[in-house]
Amino acid sequence: MHNIRQLYRKHFGRAVVYTLLSLFLCMAGAGKAAAAVEFTYKPQVKVISTNYTNSGTEVTLKLWMYNFAGGSSRFIKNRTVDLYIDDQPQSSLLLNNLWQKISNAEEYEMIHYVTPGPVSDKRSISFNYKDIGTAQFYNLQIYQYSENDGKGTQAARCSTIELKLSFDNSFSYYGHKISVRGLWQDNSGAPITKYVSLDNTIGGYVRPTKLKVRSYDISKMRLSWEIQDYNGLASKEGSWKIYKCENGKREKIGSMVYNDNFFNFDIQKKKYNCSATYDVTFQPRQFTASDTICGLTTSVAATGHKLNADDICQYCNHSFFRYTTSDGKTVNNISNSKQFGANIVAHSVVDGKCVIEFDAPITKIPDQAFFKCKNLTGDLVIPNSVTEIGEQAFSDCTGFNGTLTLSNKLETIGELAFHGCTGFTGSLTLPSSVTTIGKTAFVYGGKTANSTKVPVTVIYSDDKGENWTTCELDNIYNADYYYVKFFDVNNGVVICGYAKSNDTNESSRIYKTSNGGESWETVGSGPATNIIKGVVYVTADVGFFCYDYVDGMDSNLYKTDDGGKTFAKVILEAQELDSSAANSQNQESSSKADGTSATSESTEQLKWNDVYKEALLPVLIL
Repeated sequence: MHNIRQLYRKHFGRAVVYTLLSLFLCMAGAGKAAAAVEFTYKPQVKVISTNYTNSGTEVTLKLWMYNFAGGSSRFIKNRTVDLYIDDQPQSSLLLNNLWQKISNAEEYEMIHYVTPGPVSDKRSISFNYKDIGTAQFYNLQIYQYSENDGKGTQAARCSTIELKLSFDNSFSYYGHKISVRGLWQDNSGAPITKYVSLDNTIGGYVRPTKLKVRSYDISKMRLSWEIQDYNGLASKEGSWKIYKCENGKREKIGSMVYNDNFFNFDIQKKKYNCSATYDVTFQPRQFTASDTICGLTTSVAATGHKLNADDICQYCNHSFFRYTTSDGKTVNNISNSKQFGANIVAHSVVDGKCVIEFDAPITKIPDQAFFKCKNLTGDLVIPNSVTEIGEQAFSDCTGFNGTLTLSNKLETIGELAFHGCTGFTGSLTLPSSVTTIGKTAFVYGGKTANSTKVPVTVIYSDDKGENWTTCELDNIYNADYYYVKFFDVNNGVVICGYAKSNDTNESSRIYKTSNGGESWETVGSGPATNIIKGVVYVTADVGFFCYDYVDGMDSNLYKTDDGGKTFAKVILEAQELDSSAANSQNQESSSKADGTSATSESTEQLKWNDVYKEALLPVLIL
């Protein structure tokens, strides 16, 4: 009881002194604010370790949470202590829920909790209303020195505890501010109570920002970006990864080691896709490959095509060819689709128009590209990048009923390019750039009709049938095969096949012209004397002749490299037959003595030689 009275008198006297002192300070201030009173024993928090991996971030904080000196300075009893991240308005974790003794333990209790291991259960950490990891207290120690004051300046009277924060990889790897906040009371003198925010930072890694894309030169697009460095603390140990994202797929297209002076990446326009999103990610050195790293990735949205008057994108240099069909569907069997001078990127219907997207400006409409596509309708515009329209490119496309607009760079129109396209309306202007229009040519005659002998005759037109010219070639009157082809405006070839003559021992003749068909000369009679079955000329010099097969021949296919003057045999290697006939069994019927029919099965299979000797050359794809 005596001790209690002494303690009461001591504190009562101290209170009186402090009250009088406060009155004195107020009076002495005479309108001046009194100087702020600072803690003698301050609360402290320090980041002691940070570790980054693909799976997440681990941060360990050390808290000097209780000071036994000077009447026990501490977080105020029964008041909350909170963890905040990046000054978010919501607390990420109430530390009292982890371990209520963070603000409730007395000095004599601390000794019972000392351990290097866990002190509490794990609790979830929330950030922006989402769980992003867990927290747990470890390693409670007493009688530790103050970190701020250092050994020797104060007694080793602090109680410390470590707070391990384990964030998953949805938590940004960029830098963060981590704060412990609560009411701290310093009882070393007159009790001082303040709300404190004990702030620490983790630097994380640099991240890209302000990503832009632009046309850099005639062949390249350039991605460029800036960097953010959290308070100058961010690590730069790593590399940039560049990704293209389209149709739900992600494809890495480049990688660069970090360089303080280089924040751009070039993409060839042929490979750039204006419909794709592009991402740049910083990948820390110790990380394994990952598409995106939270907080270290930025994107630039698809630019979309910026088309000029020629339907060519000014960003990626892709070009477009548009057409209309009566059924609203694309033509899915375009012939020679790899011969447009550019590769097809996409073929689809857009706003009722069929659109073919190419990876570069096209230069040609290939031979027979839309041959007999009768559902083509409306207008037809040949892109201005096209210099050549191939033979029979739109032949027999009878559904067109609009206007035809030709490329202003067009130089060559192949034979029968628009043959049968009778529905076009309006006027047609041939560009001045056109130097070659393929001839329309036929061969007839070589027969005797009604006792009248008609010689082999070629008839041709240079103006799409407006005017015709005929020229007799030869006095042959038993012809049964014709082939005619003009390679340009002047040079052409005609082959005539007929029954073998005992006088000449030949069954075909080859003619050529070099003056547009005005005159013809005989080149030769071909390499064989049996019946000719097919001819294909690839160029004015290179051609293939196929003759009727005769037992004993090792080949009935021949090639010329000089326009028909000389020939060499083409020996075809045996091929595996891709036909149900190759595995079918022939059924043979025979008559029995009683007159009924008997059926026997032959196991002999169809062989390559049985097939190829009957083949016609035009079925070959050259």
